[in-house]
Amino acid sequence: MVTVTDQSNEILLAANKITFTAIEIETSSSAYLLRGLQQFRQTYFQSKINLALQKNYIKKIITGDKLQLQMVDSLLWYVDKKIALTDSVISIQNPRSKLAILPVITQNETLLFGKGIYRQAGEISQQQNRLLEQQKDELYNALTMQH
Repeated sequence: MVTVTDQSNEILLAANKITFTAIEIETSSSAYLLRGLQQFRQTYFQSKINLALQKNYIKKIITGDKLQLQMVDSLLWYVDKKIALTDSVISIQNPRSKLAILPVITQNETLLFGKGIYRQAGEISQQQNRLLEQQKDELYNALTMQH
């Protein structure tokens, strides 16, 4: 049986993994654009595969809580937007064009999407911590009522 505590910890871990993978995607794509080395491109594509698995997992572990689902959907929306923007730059064949676009990306939408990812991950963390505190209080109250 999965407890509220177990589920909250799993959601926290999954949201953190998604955030970390989004950072890894951004870092590897930037490194690929700047250096042109295939190892960074491979890391970028592997991270995208990992992210797809993580997205499926976090949706699977949320059980009917509309607030949790809404928060996770918002997190994933920001991640998807950031990746779509990065994909559009990675797909450009001319390296000089990529470098010309880089300053625009680092100043506009990418920063907004990145802030959105961090904000949503923080809100998920706060909400899960509130649930854990509530669970702790309920257990404490149940124990004190028995004595």
